Amino acid sequence: MRALRLCLIATPLLATTSASAQTVAKFPFSLPWNDATQTVISAADLNPAPITNAQRVEIKNGHFFDTTGRRVRFLGTNVVGSANFSQPADALSFATRLHKLGINCVRLHHMDAAWANPNIFGADRDNWKESNAQVSPKSLEALDFTVAQLKKNGVYVNLNLHVARSPVVADGFPDADKLPEMGKVLAYFDPQFIAMQKEYARQILNHRNQFTGQKWADDPVVALVELNNEDTLVGQAWSGQLQGLPARYRTTVQDGWNRFLKARYASTAELRKAWNAPADLNTAPNVLTNGQFADGTQGWSLETQDKAEGQISVVELQNAPANGPTGRALHVQIGQIPDASWKLQLHQTGLDLKANSFYTLGYWVRADKARKASSYFALDQDPWSQVGGQAALQLTPEWQYVRVVFRAGATVPNHSRLSFALGDATDSVEIADVHLSVGDQALLPASQNLEENTIDLPPTHGSSAGQGRDWIDYLMTIESAYVSTMRDTIRNECGYKGPITCSQESYGGFGGVAREAASEWTDMHAYWQHPDFPGQAWDSKNWRIGNKPMLNDARGGTLAELAPYRIEGKPFTVSEYNHPAPNDFASETVPVILSYAAMQDWDGIFLFSWNGDGKNWNADKIRGFFDMDSDPNKTVFIPLMARAFLSGGMSPVPAQTTLTVAQSALADLTAQNSSFWDSVPSLWRSQGLGLTDILNSRVAMRLSPTGAAPKLERVGPRSARTGNPSFNWESVGGNGRLLVDSPSVKATVGYVGGNFWPLGALSVENAASSNGWMSLVVVARDGKPLEKSNSILVGALNRAENSEMTWNAERTSVGDGWGKGPTLLETPSATLDLQTSAPSAGVWKLDATGKRTGTITSELKNGHLRFSIAPGDQTPWYEIALTAPLAAPIKKP
Repeated sequence: MRALRLCLIATPLLATTSASAQTVAKFPFSLPWNDATQTVISAADLNPAPITNAQRVEIKNGHFFDTTGRRVRFLGTNVVGSANFSQPADALSFATRLHKLGINCVRLHHMDAAWANPNIFGADRDNWKESNAQVSPKSLEALDFTVAQLKKNGVYVNLNLHVARSPVVADGFPDADKLPEMGKVLAYFDPQFIAMQKEYARQILNHRNQFTGQKWADDPVVALVELNNEDTLVGQAWSGQLQGLPARYRTTVQDGWNRFLKARYASTAELRKAWNAPADLNTAPNVLTNGQFADGTQGWSLETQDKAEGQISVVELQNAPANGPTGRALHVQIGQIPDASWKLQLHQTGLDLKANSFYTLGYWVRADKARKASSYFALDQDPWSQVGGQAALQLTPEWQYVRVVFRAGATVPNHSRLSFALGDATDSVEIADVHLSVGDQALLPASQNLEENTIDLPPTHGSSAGQGRDWIDYLMTIESAYVSTMRDTIRNECGYKGPITCSQESYGGFGGVAREAASEWTDMHAYWQHPDFPGQAWDSKNWRIGNKPMLNDARGGTLAELAPYRIEGKPFTVSEYNHPAPNDFASETVPVILSYAAMQDWDGIFLFSWNGDGKNWNADKIRGFFDMDSDPNKTVFIPLMARAFLSGGMSPVPAQTTLTVAQSALADLTAQNSSFWDSVPSLWRSQGLGLTDILNSRVAMRLSPTGAAPKLERVGPRSARTGNPSFNWESVGGNGRLLVDSPSVKATVGYVGGNFWPLGALSVENAASSNGWMSLVVVARDGKPLEKSNSILVGALNRAENSEMTWNAERTSVGDGWGKGPTLLETPSATLDLQTSAPSAGVWKLDATGKRTGTITSELKNGHLRFSIAPGDQTPWYEIALTAPLAAPIKKP
């Protein structure tokens, strides 16, 4: 393992002047979907093929290894839906293609999706209604062949069991159309659905692959098993999903809830005391100003951004129910709506909320027509972060009472605000009787008691400390039982010995941490600027993206979302990662995430996705948001960064930042935050985690068996100025740039501005592009320091998009105007100066397979090789061969 120097820097906008003046020179460049020719671009030598028992994956010292003792990192991708059941010729071609690029694991994803044709249950059927209890022999045969070809080419598989299978009436699930989509939530607690998941696991893992001759459970190609993609019971504690289940399913949850409480409390009186739940709720002073609007709109303000239009006034209450709101109502008339709900908000600012204190918010609300809205508490100054009390609302013309109990997170004295986000629809909204009191009290009517098993599920939007802790503890117990019974089936009935995880750790907050702590490895997902659909979900015409570079994000982007979830002593993977298309800065995706993963010493990155259409492998254009098999923004850098991530060419940073958390506190920590997404990040923030820690040290959570208070520990220096490997972020003008400087890997990604950038043996000079952006990666194929290497690859790209892609004026959407092939590339210009001891050298342009197409003028003088690259070269790939005219082939391990 060699030293790594990673620096994330910022360069001012003025530095891009020469780049912006540069003429945009686009050229066609499509990557062949089935190319497996062994050219210098090939990274096939990094992964042993075929996979044998010697390559069986096991865990030692918190990382993946094979049985030979070789460290295994996964550079993976996702194959989605019908693509898992492709024609044999296609399966063979894409398996060899992945091997060439250095990809060594495929996540078999959405095999059970109803929208996929075929899926694992068959082809040309009504997947939304027909039984999905039995795996289709024909689908399984196609999957067998795909897996056999992957195995032959050194590519493991990550078997996803439950991803999207929905219960249907044909399988004995009444009111199936009223259940959460894709079987979410139900998968954890419904006995019948759990039995179906077990049988599904048996049908696959006990099946003998006719092309490999081995049971799936015994085959070393099956490196990993995931039980339940992106699912949480704990995370739905206060969302209303559990409370709104049809009677059969709700009864299962409620009966279990009463059994759980009776085992914990001897009587209803004891329970009321623990929950702080008097028969009649006490009244308390209102922390808010003018909550009944007797003084008009005093204390309240309407914020509008961009094109949003609205105004507020006070009106007399109309059609209020008995025992409903009193006083008057605040009327919000909404005109033109913005492109995001939060761009039209009602606020009361200047609140003095105390961190870690409980509060109870109550209000009445209605709208002219059915619509969405939300309320929450946040800081009223930069960074505007939420501090608790989030409530998602479904408004109707009828008055409804909303009650939110929460514990405030990280606050600033006199700088919190209550906000109502109302920008989802044009109409009017009325709010009345808004009351915020200090303290927490459970809402438990006198009619509910333990003795008759009539304790209802807690209300949505939070509970008192005691009730919330019990509710989360109960849901965590259900999740734990699910994991245990599924693992028992997979381990003991099917005989699978490889690593198993349940779901993604952030799903459920600290409840998710507790659930996944029982797994052999932990996993996360992250997307930079996932597409947003302001109207109907997944509307192909009505969507938008941010179209901003992650390297410009002062909060650390996805890196800050991922790093705090690694559990010390366990392998850590990210099984879905992408900067979705279209994005002018998407060329940052692969260099940034793989260099950061190497610096953190993570164990796997799975790019999402490769292809989701088994009938269309030969695309020469960017297909959509996620598929990257034909997206040069990502694929150009995969074989280069594979050498950096898989071969150990980039070392972990020595500095460490560790948060110790008591396992016994996980339920309480989850219950304290009404947004499960924020329970883990908010604790890290409260303990002082900063961006310097995230970008310059290995971050991990340590789960302690003792009940000690959370504690943040820092070990080692965390600045590039110390001379140690580091990841350093300086904000100047808001334009970010990543520098990678290890002996065998160099990179500069971000705004370039024509400056001089020394990277050890490599210097980059006079870089420019049409928008000032560049991704440049230089890597030694033989793993030697660049100055001693005989074979070096260069990848350089600004951006890629489809021919005739039709952007809107804001460049935030192409609607359904994705255009056609071939993809068009923009590449930067730059001069590279490489120190070398070689007596002779040459530089070549490469085609889309990695074959030489022509030479680049270069000069070797006084131990320096200098050459320039430019858009006129019409390639993102270059080869530097030193001493020998042709690079020697690299032997496979």
